[in-house]
Amino acid sequence: MPKCMICGVNFKLLNSHITRTHKIATSEYRDMFGEDTPFTEESVRQKQRENGYSPFSVKGVSKKFGV
Repeated sequence: MPKCMICGVNFKLLNSHITRTHKIATSEYRDMFGEDTPFTEESVRQKQRENGYSPFSVKGVSKKFGV
């Protein structure tokens, strides 16, 4: 489970916590703590792969909204 390096709390999806709570962009967080910092729990990434989700395509969006 990804752990916030700022406050030490574990999250399934770390990126929303960082932007909402600490008011910094994920790119800034990566600059502070390293490029290999995980933002998503492995079980969530696996479920996304099974559902055909990719953060680099609109496939998931088109499935959701019927586009």
